[in-house]
Amino acid sequence: MANRLDNEYDYLFKIVLIGDSGVGKSNILSRFTRNEFCLESKSTIGVEFATRTLQVEGKTVKAQIWDTAGQERYRAITSAYYRGAVGALLVYDITKRQTFENVLRWLHELRDHADSNIVIMMAGNKSDLNHLRSVADEDGRSLAEKEGLSFLETSALEASNIEKAFQTILSEIYHIISKKALAAQEAAGNLPGQGTAINISESSVDNKKVCLFVPLVASLSLSHRDPSMASLVESGWQTKNNTPAAQEKCITRLLLYHFCVNLPLMMVSYPVFTAMGMRSSFPLPSWKEVSAQILFYFIIEDFVFYWGHRILHSKWLYKNVHSVHHEYATPFGLTSEYAHPDKILFLGFATIVGPALTGPHLITLWLWMVLRVLETVEAHCGYHFPWSLSDFLPLYGGFC
Repeated sequence: MANRLDNEYDYLFKIVLIGDSGVGKSNILSRFTRNEFCLESKSTIGVEFATRTLQVEGKTVKAQIWDTAGQERYRAITSAYYRGAVGALLVYDITKRQTFENVLRWLHELRDHADSNIVIMMAGNKSDLNHLRSVADEDGRSLAEKEGLSFLETSALEASNIEKAFQTILSEIYHIISKKALAAQEAAGNLPGQGTAINISESSVDNKKVCLFVPLVASLSLSHRDPSMASLVESGWQTKNNTPAAQEKCITRLLLYHFCVNLPLMMVSYPVFTAMGMRSSFPLPSWKEVSAQILFYFIIEDFVFYWGHRILHSKWLYKNVHSVHHEYATPFGLTSEYAHPDKILFLGFATIVGPALTGPHLITLWLWMVLRVLETVEAHCGYHFPWSLSDFLPLYGGFC
């Protein structure tokens, strides 16, 4: 029964916990989701998350709370960690001044990688240790006000303000989603030739679950009909209308790039692969051979994608090349391939260089192309899949 109720919700909101190691993020997570506190808790290794379902203004909201290590050596997972987050709790320890001094660094990182609409609350944790306090309540409140953040002092040990902190974040997220949905409905109702505006009501949606795991095909058909879904599922809330003219522009460019960039690459790759020993006859390669070669291809491609992506974000290259790729947020068209032709050509070589070096069997090459297309779709679709390797592999998909 409990499991069934936990699976019935109207919204799924991803919230991230950030702050220095040792400030109490893991205990805040366990206190909110399981009402537990561990005095002997150890530093988090990598990433973990837990969920809790609760009511927010009459709607059932499933809060997915993500916790990560605060140590510098784990910062490579930054992009994957922040992707899809709609709320953040920035935590410092009131007994350690340095954790408060580092708040601005964490805030800068969050704003660099997360969506501009993300709801942020700053929390001074361990208020139960008031006798060891090194950060005054006024200092925290003043900084939060200066940065436009909400603020609370919390204690995971005493369960003080933990519930209130998350309820505040979730309520603010819900208000943003509701306002965007209403504004989008009103705008759609005023557009000529767009047909009847669809009202989002209890009776108009058969499946009321709105979450970050909606299939890509469904998103393309529902995202501009159901504004609340669009506001929630997109990794960066879409700032441009998904109009027929914009879709036509996207498709036209994609067709042009396929014929003028991708097709020549394909035509060149076949004789290169053949010259390097690619075979298509029996015997078929063993699974060990296939797995080893594909792993090698992924390492090469993702390494090139990762560093290439960082270079493309330099000022001149971003303005003249990479900005095309960011013209529309997800899920809009096929944003994974919507890019400048120079970028497609450059990154396309990373896909074929591995097979060119090893001369694989045709089956291996086919499987490699299937897997890397799936990786590309996942990296650009705007959803966080539960099986995603991006949470564990720093370079997966070329994320920076």
